[in-house]
Amino acid sequence: MGISIAVTRALGDIIFKDDDMTGGKPSGLIAEPALHTVTLTKDDSFLVIGCDGLWDVMEHDEALQFVRELLQSDTCTPQSASEMLAAEAMKRGSTDNITVLVVTLF
Repeated sequence: MGISIAVTRALGDIIFKDDDMTGGKPSGLIAEPALHTVTLTKDDSFLVIGCDGLWDVMEHDEALQFVRELLQSDTCTPQSASEMLAAEAMKRGSTDNITVLVVTLF
């Protein structure tokens, strides 16, 4: 197709998926997420859920350390940690959609 298609295109935009619109050629777009199951333990204190705009510019361990340090402050909320992590991804030059959700487990 010669164009860049964002992750959200997997959920909508029939012109990229319908056989009548693509000449019967597969577009490669799917709406099936990659899933990985992990059993949480008492040592787990938060989750970081993010889209590729975050992971394109930050390793998982970096994001966890970044959030861990933020949450050690009594004034940092999961909301503000999410916003600061997204801002860090922008600062690092992410050019994709950036969605971040920090969920505390305690």
